[in-house]
Amino acid sequence: MTFLKSLLFIVFNVVLAYCLVCIIKFILFRPRQPKFWFKKQIPLTPGLVPKYRNILMEKIEVSLHDYLTACQNYSQNNMISDWEDQIYEKAWQQLASLEEIKFLPSFIKTKLRHSVALLVFEITRGFLRSFVPFLLQKLNVKHYIALLDEKISLEILEEYFNKYVYKYMLIVVLSFYFLIGIANMIFFLIIPK
Repeated sequence: MTFLKSLLFIVFNVVLAYCLVCIIKFILFRPRQPKFWFKKQIPLTPGLVPKYRNILMEKIEVSLHDYLTACQNYSQNNMISDWEDQIYEKAWQQLASLEEIKFLPSFIKTKLRHSVALLVFEITRGFLRSFVPFLLQKLNVKHYIALLDEKISLEILEEYFNKYVYKYMLIVVLSFYFLIGIANMIFFLIIPK
């Protein structure tokens, strides 16, 4: 009878592991819309995947819009002007070896260093402010972002989760909890009453 009681440890741990994996899946994908109780949103609604999928798509659209807006503002300090300044500084630092040339006067070294760094700066400016927005418009990136938003549906994400994650996660967690159940059973049988 004691042995049969000890087998309950294994059964309890396996059932606990299965419930845990099911709860994780439920928290990730359900519910798909926010739920309210007395006009207050219930925590973890919508599920984590629907919530962050929408946030990710919004961030992609906002980032693209911010980049295109920053491309048009030459006078304003923004991320593109920061990148351009960093490129200029990096080019200036890379040309520090010009100072080692002994036969050139220092004003020529400084002028040459400044001219090359300015050339790199202007090439970067043309690339970031003209060529990249041209490519974004030519390739119709906004359309592809909207298409990506439509194609990455929650059903597809859940299908991939079930196919590539859920099955293996279930096997690993059930195996781990099965071993814990065996250890609990052995301790129960060994420890005197």
